[in-house]
Formats: sequence, C-alpha cells, structure tokens
Amino acid sequence: MSSVTAASPADDFHSNPNEKLLISAKEAARRLSISERSLWSLTNQRRIPTIRIGRSVRYSVIGLEEWIRQSTQSQYRGGGSRT
Repeated sequence: MSSVTAASPADDFHSNPNEKLLISAKEAARRLSISERSLWSLTNQRRIPTIRIGRSVRYSVIGLEEWIRQSTQSQYRGGGSRT
C-alpha cells in the first residue's frame, strides 16, 4: 500500500518554474481576496510575512501559502474566534 505525502510550498514552486517568487501588494491582496488596505493593515501590524527590498515591500508566494496554512491550523485549534 502506498502512502501519500503533502507537497510543501517549495515543491509547488519548483514544479512551476514560471511562478513568481515575490509579488506586489496589489497582487498579494488579489490572491488573498482582500483589499489592499486590509493587506497594508496586516503588514503594518507585522501579522503577515513580507520582504523589504530597499523601500519596496514584496510578498513571497511561498510565505503567504505557509501563513495561510498556519493561520488555518491555529483557528482549528481554538486560536481565534470570529463571534
């Protein structure tokens, strides 16, 4: 019987070499289905991973995927309430 293992975000990136490593705030907000204003709020609160290059702020696709995964896991463990 074979076992199935989950692919890591790095594996996903390497399987699609045309995928960008870093994306702009506009693209990150679009991919997360949130407003740019909400993204900047998360960024300023240091609640979302960023990469600064000079004065530019970029978001790692892999970092965002991992942030989503960790955020989802903490909600299922009772780490957050939406009521």
